[in-house]
Amino acid sequence: MKEKDLVAWGSMISGFCQNRKFREALGYFGRMNADGIRPDSDIMSSVIIACIGLENVDSGCMIHGYVIKSGLDRDVYVATSLVDMYSKCGFPDMAENVFSEMPHKNLVAWNSMMSCYCRNGLPDQSIKLFSKIVQHGFYLTNGFYPNSISMDILVYISEHVSERCSFPDLSCNYAGLVDEGHNIFHSMTVEHGIEPKMEHNIFQSCNYADLLGRAGPLEDAYNFVKTMHMEPDRSVWLSLLCASRARSNVELGELAAHNLLKVELDRSSNYVQLLLLYGEAALWDKAANIRSTMKEKGLKKNPGCSWIELRDKVDVFFSGDSSSLRTMEIYMRYYIA
Repeated sequence: MKEKDLVAWGSMISGFCQNRKFREALGYFGRMNADGIRPDSDIMSSVIIACIGLENVDSGCMIHGYVIKSGLDRDVYVATSLVDMYSKCGFPDMAENVFSEMPHKNLVAWNSMMSCYCRNGLPDQSIKLFSKIVQHGFYLTNGFYPNSISMDILVYISEHVSERCSFPDLSCNYAGLVDEGHNIFHSMTVEHGIEPKMEHNIFQSCNYADLLGRAGPLEDAYNFVKTMHMEPDRSVWLSLLCASRARSNVELGELAAHNLLKVELDRSSNYVQLLLLYGEAALWDKAANIRSTMKEKGLKKNPGCSWIELRDKVDVFFSGDSSSLRTMEIYMRYYIA
């Protein structure tokens, strides 16, 4: 093309982002500026997505400076993209600064900030933010209400609350968060009249059962599962089984495992949790029976793995793995160090 307008540049940058070629997207953004073409909010949002994809906060900060100089920081979509970028790069304070400077905030912006707090281990702040905007009538005065994305975020908060309540030495400090999780679970449907889709309902139920199992009485978790409005799926029974194992409740664990195996009989991880429950309870005969059943079915425990992303490529490593073409080089560097 002899002459490239804003649409042409924007299409290329967006296309690179959609195909996860984030370095190329930033490169084309630089070339666009060199040609004297000034970006609009759509292009800037794509460029910020490229920074997120690279997980490069330095590039993100430079783009943020460019946004301020160009006056696009007042655009709600660009500012929300910056909140998302700082959130995913692990800088919630920077995200909070961008959010607080936004002159106008829509539902996407509020959802992004709640998600930021939760993603970075600050579920308390996320809960407070949601409570604040509801108490102050933000949704009503601004003409919109929480949506299914808000529900997903609040369910995710419940999951983090349950994780924090699972540590014995923190149980006293965070005991009140169980009630918060309960309130979160019901607020969207009861207070705001949002009917969740089926996947939301199952996701909510799984996390709420997990919350009760980790931090509340196990009987409450089981009673909740029994009174669900839909048939509990694998994730719900697995959450109850894991909670039973954490609390050394063999009887309820066996009940959860029985229902879990009725839903999905030939999945190794279902047997592994029951095997661990028996092992930790020193029920060696029952553990041996589970191992025998797994062997008959040809099921094996999936090994744990680690992975690292370098130059847009993900390498996966298993314990004792020698499948990499650079195995010898890796071990030599390890032993020399």
